[in-house]
Amino acid sequence: MAQYATQTGQERTETVVNTVANPIPVGLSALAFTTAIIGCTYAVFIIPSIRVGTSLAVGAALFYGGIVQILAGMWEFTKNNTLDATIFTSYGGFLVAFGVVFLPNFGIFSALN
Repeated sequence: MAQYATQTGQERTETVVNTVANPIPVGLSALAFTTAIIGCTYAVFIIPSIRVGTSLAVGAALFYGGIVQILAGMWEFTKNNTLDATIFTSYGGFLVAFGVVFLPNFGIFSALN
């Protein structure tokens, strides 16, 4: 609720409505999908090929898991849910960093071997 004075000196009160939808479902679905893909890739459960499995995990980690969770965290900040915002943003940042490690153009994974 915002309260301010007009030029004539009268006080005026307005109610500000937050129009952002609840971002928790999209954040949790990004977490669940990305974790399942990464887990199945490391367990060689779905895709037996190392190259295809890694590229699938990198795509899921970077775009769906990382970026979507960072966005969900930012939307949680606008709703004043600090704990949810911190969790989604930090795990989204971790997944972006995880995906960047496996990108061949950066050369990080080849330096670790």
